[in-house]
Amino acid sequence: MGKVLQMSPKTRPGVVRLHEKRLARLLGGNGVDTLGLRGGSARINFPLYHRPGMVALLTTDWDTCESLLSQRYGHCPLRVFYSAESFLNCLQQEPPIQEHDHWLHRQLLSSSASQTRLIPAILDYWANQPERLSLTRACVVDDLMAGRDGLDILGELIGWRGLRVLLTAGATTEELSTALEMGTVDQLVAKTTSAAIEQLVNGLSNQLLTPASRTQQLWASTLSLSQIDALQSPAIAKALLTLAQSRWAEWACIGQPFGVLGLDAKGTASWLQLQLASDRNEAVYQAISHGLSAHDVARVAQGEAIVGFQQNAGNAKALSAFPVDRKGRLLGAWQTIEMPRRPAAHQPVHAGPDLSEFSRLLAS
Repeated sequence: MGKVLQMSPKTRPGVVRLHEKRLARLLGGNGVDTLGLRGGSARINFPLYHRPGMVALLTTDWDTCESLLSQRYGHCPLRVFYSAESFLNCLQQEPPIQEHDHWLHRQLLSSSASQTRLIPAILDYWANQPERLSLTRACVVDDLMAGRDGLDILGELIGWRGLRVLLTAGATTEELSTALEMGTVDQLVAKTTSAAIEQLVNGLSNQLLTPASRTQQLWASTLSLSQIDALQSPAIAKALLTLAQSRWAEWACIGQPFGVLGLDAKGTASWLQLQLASDRNEAVYQAISHGLSAHDVARVAQGEAIVGFQQNAGNAKALSAFPVDRKGRLLGAWQTIEMPRRPAAHQPVHAGPDLSEFSRLLAS
């Protein structure tokens, strides 16, 4: 196994609920990418489900390893491998775990259609599935390993889902073109350029914020058409992503109640209640039906408050709202969430770098 090193840093009548088959028809029917799964112009840039993931690095180059460690692009641990055998053995065990985790997501959403149960179900998933945090999102393989070729090593990585990066210095153009066409490699980084590490870090950063297409589509099935339409706005998506990144290491965006549930790096949960400005009349009706005071009803009507999600039985309350985007098309309000039990914190196995084995191997 590699060393793990820290890389610091309810649906009302009339509202259409998208299911996966219908969503697929929408995506394929007019050539417009509703969810950003195929690179169209209308897209959801906000990751509906996001969590940190491991980056696996296979190299015997001290400078590459040290340079990567010095870059800080998020809450992502780096797992360093010193042999192709240990690298392949670790990653080839992940596809069944990845499929099981995706199945858990499907079960969670299909069995928790009642919105009074979906949020607790997500919290329970987080509390009881710590192995999800050890899944690798991207791998970086050095082209020149002792006795092995980087392209050959990646070619043996069958069925693994994630970004494949090749640090290249000696492969021919023909070999690289073939590897790219076959999907053996997703990204090439030339080690001979001065901007190699910066290019690599930028690619990894983008990958760690890019949701898997099937995961994005699955969680989009909880959203209404109007919610999807709002999240297609680049301004709203960017503002929402900034809020999420400033507080959480892992989050899930759902449509009913509309909002984002997240965990910070210490495993503390919080809820960002969302409301479309176009739904203000319905929000006022909801405030009245929940017995809120005339003052709070007036605040909701003026867009100064949102009716908060009721985690426990009791009186509903009005949460102070703020505009998520500059035009105020989406309102947000923070709310604390009680965890059923403490989840696994988003921390790496090792608190800091331990390069002793790497140094020993290079010296031998």
